[in-house]
Amino acid sequence: MEKVLRAAVLRRYTTGQQSWDENVSTALTALNIVLRMEPSLKHTFRVRSFYNDKIKAPLGNMPLEAWQGYFQSVRPVLNGLIVNIDISTGVMFKPGNLVETCVEFFSGYRRREEANKWLKAQSIPVMQRRRLQTFLFGVKVEAQTVAGKKKMVTIHKLTERDAASTMFTPTGGSQTSVAQYCAQANQQVQLPNIICIQTPKGAVIPLERCYIVPGQLSRAELTPDATRAMVEFATKKPDQRLSAIKTGIQVLAYGQSRYVRDFGLDIKTGSLPMDNPARVINPPDLRYGQGSKQATIRPKDGAWNLVDKKFTKPMPLGTWMVVIFLPPNRFSSNEAKETIIGLIKACETVGMQVPEKQPLFVYKNPQDIVDKLRSTESERKTIPTFIVCILPDGSNADLYTAVKHCGDIKRGVATQCLRVGKCRGAKAQYWANVALKINAKLGGVNVIPDPSSAPIISDPKQPTIVMGADVMHPAPGSQTPSYAAVGGSEMIKDLRTMAKDLLMAYMVYRRDVENIKTLPKRLIFFRDGVSEGEFQRVLDQELPLLQDACKDAGMNPPPKITFVIVGKRHHMRGFGKNDKDKDFRSGNLLPGTVVDQGVTNPVEFDFYLYGHGGILGTSKPMHCNDFGFSADAIQALAYTLCYTYARTTRSVSIPTPVYYAHIVCSRAKTHYDPQGTASSVVSGGTQTREETLDSHRGQYRPVHEAQAKRMYFMVSNDLLRMS
Repeated sequence: MEKVLRAAVLRRYTTGQQSWDENVSTALTALNIVLRMEPSLKHTFRVRSFYNDKIKAPLGNMPLEAWQGYFQSVRPVLNGLIVNIDISTGVMFKPGNLVETCVEFFSGYRRREEANKWLKAQSIPVMQRRRLQTFLFGVKVEAQTVAGKKKMVTIHKLTERDAASTMFTPTGGSQTSVAQYCAQANQQVQLPNIICIQTPKGAVIPLERCYIVPGQLSRAELTPDATRAMVEFATKKPDQRLSAIKTGIQVLAYGQSRYVRDFGLDIKTGSLPMDNPARVINPPDLRYGQGSKQATIRPKDGAWNLVDKKFTKPMPLGTWMVVIFLPPNRFSSNEAKETIIGLIKACETVGMQVPEKQPLFVYKNPQDIVDKLRSTESERKTIPTFIVCILPDGSNADLYTAVKHCGDIKRGVATQCLRVGKCRGAKAQYWANVALKINAKLGGVNVIPDPSSAPIISDPKQPTIVMGADVMHPAPGSQTPSYAAVGGSEMIKDLRTMAKDLLMAYMVYRRDVENIKTLPKRLIFFRDGVSEGEFQRVLDQELPLLQDACKDAGMNPPPKITFVIVGKRHHMRGFGKNDKDKDFRSGNLLPGTVVDQGVTNPVEFDFYLYGHGGILGTSKPMHCNDFGFSADAIQALAYTLCYTYARTTRSVSIPTPVYYAHIVCSRAKTHYDPQGTASSVVSGGTQTREETLDSHRGQYRPVHEAQAKRMYFMVSNDLLRMS
């Protein structure tokens, strides 16, 4: 099937004479294909990113490595087209013998001697074999045949039996085992008792005879150690990133591409990076609570501190306790008492009342955590309103998930997890950060924007509700569902119900707590989790659902809705031209930098906003596509909301409601019983995907009603990665 693409379509679109449609989308897709043809013949690639092994690094304790690559994309702007270039990081399978790969895979979770045992067919647990099978599915290996030749094959699955007991009948021969067949050809199998691979055609090959070829992308879920290594490798200062991008021009080789020439394209690379106007908007004033030495402050460079400040609405700690999931010889009672003293002092400093100065602290084994916490409550003769849990250092995702499932889902008790290495001998700054999270979890408010800095949401004559929504999709190969959160599929399937529940809760609060009966007149909806090609489809489908939710909640007349799509999964990066445009410490653009011309959409209103001051690496702006307020008003509101994130005294990269929705999505695992089957389902089982999704839906448990109206999801960044 052939289709004629007319350049006039793009000319009309980039000059604002027509809106986005299928013809525009197809024309841009064609141009992107033309640009990627030449590099795709020379480099490992995934869609619009290309990788080589010139710059690479191992990824912690997994048989993977990170490769630096380059991203490119043709983007329409007013009166023309630009090529967006950025560096990209790909995760590759580490080349080498397949036995070593499998041992290293298990070593990421177990000690090496245990990993060796797990490859034996008689001792490998079924779930671990399936996990390894999911990890290796589709990987190409160079297999040594019994004839001494090398053959490229694809791993389809892993056998349940070993080479010594896997039987087959060769062409023209009698039934024999894989190990015997190799031995008859003087190709002795050195490890006959371990599992084998099976190809799509059914051939069974011992692991030791397989070699993973280099340059294969992996989409496996990374362990915490591998994640840290990945972040460290990918993090680059602005000047380093810009230098790498310029190097990418030679790698992408537009001038040498016959496809680019044959299409008659002329890509000007001499002016990289392109000059573009920007401006910096002022940060909001923030208001702290009664008793603060300075009640209203203005942050500088996207940051401030808690010195001499009281929370806007501090909550009492009430009845609380400390559960230590380490033996006393690894965290002594004296260290526990110092932890309690540090935490109490920090809470009282910011205005939180702590009537119980000597809470119970107990040592518990990580096993059967729900029973342990229940027994601890019995020992205390009362149900605590708050529990501090001291966790071991290292990879403790299962323990963390169990704690959160127990507290947030089963018992309805707020919990605060602390890593032993962080809280042992911690300074006041650490405990102040912990107090930020605890107060929010207990229903408190740490800080609010001064009404003068947020007129859109502060006008009593125009009551306004702000909502944030996100969707988080499972890792490739996983059969788990996508999770949506409204703070609140590219589409949120149950948006109408989720939004209605929030709107009704909001109105009940205004009526019963604030004694205000006026209905909201405006609803500002920040939506994340949308790819750029889906903007219009999401708007067309979800805006009517929001309107229906308002009707369902009895909001008559309904509020005016402003729908703002927030994106972070783009590759637009800005670099300051002069020192005055940059943060002197990090080299990043100043927080509050707005770009709303030059590289923006030629038809729709959108803008790039740097909401935070990057500490490490290069700051990435949020990309907002707005339907509603004026440019200045929505930009100011979006930036102000970057300063209301409860667990930090720095501005964040996206508006807080969206950030909260993202965290709620990321904590989906805690809604399942850690001892159940849903949390351990992986590819390779006998269930169909739909059966697996039904199983997940059936085992999903909502937040306990005692936690539902609190910000139970406040966690530190390292614990969020661990979860």
